[in-house]
Amino acid sequence: MKILPIELLIIVGALIVILVYTMKRILHKNGYHVYWYRGNHLRDFSNFSKLLSQEEIQSKKIKFQLLFFTLIFLLIAYISTLVYLFTKP
Repeated sequence: MKILPIELLIIVGALIVILVYTMKRILHKNGYHVYWYRGNHLRDFSNFSKLLSQEEIQSKKIKFQLLFFTLIFLLIAYISTLVYLFTKP
């Protein structure tokens, strides 16, 4: 059974969504509130001159770390799967 690249992309994407959602739930249970940025929330990125509370700063740090590690995981999973597909006999 040969896996097509489109199927591979869908599988990896689904795994990433599940991973991010699970990490978000774990963080939420531990007291960290991670919000998906949409709409008016984006204005916070362009205006760091305003004073943020310590909790908001911590929330932003966790959000960026979550995004960073998720992207790293996606990259490693995608590259390793492509290497496997093109090198298997």
